[in-house]
Amino acid sequence: MDKFFTIDMTDGSSQRRLHLSDPTQGYGLDLGIETGTLESFFSFENRALGTATEQSARFYSDGANWAFEAEIAFETASVMLCETGAATAMGGHRNLQLRARGASSLMDCVQRFVIPKSEVKTARIGTKVIPHKRRNFYHQFPAEEVALTLQSGAVLRFTPDLIPLPKGFAHMVYLRDEPDAWILHFRALALAPDRYVLKGCSRWFNRPVPKAVQNVVFAIPGLRDGLLYIRERLSQRIPFQVNGAVDMMLDDVLELSVRWRVEDA
Repeated sequence: MDKFFTIDMTDGSSQRRLHLSDPTQGYGLDLGIETGTLESFFSFENRALGTATEQSARFYSDGANWAFEAEIAFETASVMLCETGAATAMGGHRNLQLRARGASSLMDCVQRFVIPKSEVKTARIGTKVIPHKRRNFYHQFPAEEVALTLQSGAVLRFTPDLIPLPKGFAHMVYLRDEPDAWILHFRALALAPDRYVLKGCSRWFNRPVPKAVQNVVFAIPGLRDGLLYIRERLSQRIPFQVNGAVDMMLDDVLELSVRWRVEDA
């Protein structure tokens, strides 16, 4: 019954939270939005992360529906984000539009869900059972249905609406097994990029490698594409990765949408 289902929002100076909870079915979901360039990224949940600048932000919820919009500025991109959503004890939906406010180069855009590991019995992407090994590993595939069977026996079933994306982007989905949570991302990812960068990804070197080194690496046939998102594909322990970005023009739109339903035990 909906009287036990709640939508809570907080909006602090650097962090915000959109949380769905249903103690009857035994789950809590945190919702987020992320988008990134080759240089940095924006997080709806934690504005202190990355170097993006958020302006003219509005975040609203009436307990059943919510809306968020903001102008996000990066070094190489300027976009408007606008998400609307609604949820009940039976399920919900989210629609996110990203509109370029000028020439912009983007790596990805994400609709994010986070659920405690302790609340989930099994996780599937399509027919693939995804184990939780506390590895923070990206189990990433072309976007399809995701099913989370809860300890209560209920099932959260997520279905992406595969709206056509700007050229160069592809619809992807991943489950990531953080030590205490499942991270679920429905993602538009630059799989056929216009731009590439080789970046160090360690505590002692977390920035693009010198351009001269990149030119040498990218001149080796097949190596650039082989290193594209290699940390996501193989292991977060690899200390480098090639990232890619798609060029978007003024008023180009990228749209993500996902629906979910709650199936009783």
